[in-house]
Amino acid sequence: MGLTIFIWFFVLCCTLGLRLYFQKTLAHKLEIGEVNRVWFDATFAIAPSLNGFVWGGVYCLIATLDNPSLLLGASFVICSVAFHGFTYLTHSKLCYLSYFISVFVLPVFYHFILDSNYVVGTILVIGCTHFLFYNRLLYDRSTALLTRHFDNLEFIERQKNIEKKLKYLSEIDPLTQINNRSSYEKKLKATRYRAQITHKPVNIALIDIDFFKLINDQFGHIIGDHVLKQVVMTIDRLTDSSFTLGRYGGEEFILFNNQQEHDAFALTLEEIRLSIEQMPLIDIPSGLSVTVSIGAISSYTNSSQESLISNADSCLYEAKTAGRNRIVLHSYGK
Repeated sequence: MGLTIFIWFFVLCCTLGLRLYFQKTLAHKLEIGEVNRVWFDATFAIAPSLNGFVWGGVYCLIATLDNPSLLLGASFVICSVAFHGFTYLTHSKLCYLSYFISVFVLPVFYHFILDSNYVVGTILVIGCTHFLFYNRLLYDRSTALLTRHFDNLEFIERQKNIEKKLKYLSEIDPLTQINNRSSYEKKLKATRYRAQITHKPVNIALIDIDFFKLINDQFGHIIGDHVLKQVVMTIDRLTDSSFTLGRYGGEEFILFNNQQEHDAFALTLEEIRLSIEQMPLIDIPSGLSVTVSIGAISSYTNSSQESLISNADSCLYEAKTAGRNRIVLHSYGK
């Protein structure tokens, strides 16, 4: 008996090695397209089937000992082996069917033909059939429900991402990547409310690139776009998160906050004006200089948005008529 068990164990190791070989080799061939899915399933089922026969064979060996305790233990073992294999082979119907049948075919044959123990044989057949078909049905239904659930979650996530992207695109100027009109108008409204609560001024500046039309006419619109982007980057670098920067239109930008008093706001604007005048121009022809005119207000009054922007626009007009490359800042209400 000891030699028989040794031979059985050796055969088991061989079938496990063969199973590993098939798994690696066939999976690689499937990935590179050398074998189709049906042929893969049929070939891959060989090793599990041999493995099942080996386990069924050792059950028959134990059954010949005529020891009820050992037979009961062997029954538990082959059932465990069969059900354990279900989790690994369940995605290939041919594999798990051939594996289950090969595990139980020898024990069933032994009890029906050799041992004439029809009760045990019938129990094995019923149990195997029940698990093969009923549990497979439950598995298919549960996995289908889970698949639909995760598909729905994935769909919802995609919709959320699309909504975020659309919201971003609806609020951002595509060229300069700063707030467009609809976006900065909403933020200016919130800034006015905060100013009323904190009793601080609403600071608004309109920043216009001097002679921008001549830049476009002389150097082309591509260079003009580069100028717009570099001016935006300079302003963004010199302002903190309390500021909101938006594209007012064409070569004009709007900048506002309510965290600074009049003098501090004036210093920030002067730093912006001077930095733009001195900024290194990247990918822009030499000989081109860029300056800005700035019209700004610091208002402590409860004026409307239209009135605030109109006052800032009047200051910008003053800066342009006074010679450009300068700041005109007026204070209201204090």
